[in-house]
Amino acid sequence: MRLGRAWSFRLEEIGAEVRFHHGEADTNVLAQHAKELAEGIPGSRLLMYPGEGHTSILDRPIKEIVEPLPAP
Repeated sequence: MRLGRAWSFRLEEIGAEVRFHHGEADTNVLAQHAKELAEGIPGSRLLMYPGEGHTSILDRPIKEIVEPLPAP
């Protein structure tokens, strides 16, 4: 359950490759929440960035996030 209500699907039903990028110092969305979300999706990958917060992740080079994505 996120944001106070249950989702209409289960995380383990997600059949796509999912990658999460999360700042470890994020005080809006705690790192533990990102870890739980990633653990619930089979085959997902969680990349944690030490010392980074909620929006500081946006300062990272876009290539770092986009280039590893599989081609459609």
